[in-house]
Amino acid sequence: RDGGKGELVFLGSDQPLTDAIAQVCLTWGFPDASIFALKFNEPPGYYVMEVTKKELSGKLVTMCHSPFKVCQEIREKFKYPTTVELGLKDLSEKASDPTFADVFVTTEGGLSELNDLLEKEKLTEKAFAYLLQVWLDITLHSNHISWESLPSSIISKIAGYINNPKGPQQDRLAIRAGLQVLENAVISGIAYSQVIREIP
Repeated sequence: RDGGKGELVFLGSDQPLTDAIAQVCLTWGFPDASIFALKFNEPPGYYVMEVTKKELSGKLVTMCHSPFKVCQEIREKFKYPTTVELGLKDLSEKASDPTFADVFVTTEGGLSELNDLLEKEKLTEKAFAYLLQVWLDITLHSNHISWESLPSSIISKIAGYINNPKGPQQDRLAIRAGLQVLENAVISGIAYSQVIREIP
């Protein structure tokens, strides 16, 4: 628990995770157990799910906000131009977790929000880099999206960024993530002709 004492909780192999979380919330006086989840402390620090519960033996976990709750918090940041970059940064730090990626894709606006940000918002270079990293990680790790879902607008944006280098100050994350997105899109067979056309 952030800023407080840890809690030793025995989680039986047949005990649902929701029961364990409810038990800790009751101990700490948290009224709504539904907005919490468990994450492994060891890297990569993914959320604990029923299917991965067997890996908990002898390991430390952290109780934190659930993927759904975190998605809500991130989407709230997307509503205001001054916090879009922060929201994308937060999302880029969590998108490689398969559980989180699935929740983001299947709730509320899904990936359409990212498309809207790309097409309607004037993103900073850093925000653009975060967005590309998010697209890369979510597409690689979510079970609900494939490279066939990649909008051609993202390919065009990446191509434009690569074709117009800004020198040493060009964001390395944007270049790396952008090239990886293009590579996977080409390998999948959906973007070969567009990439060849837009990147000489």
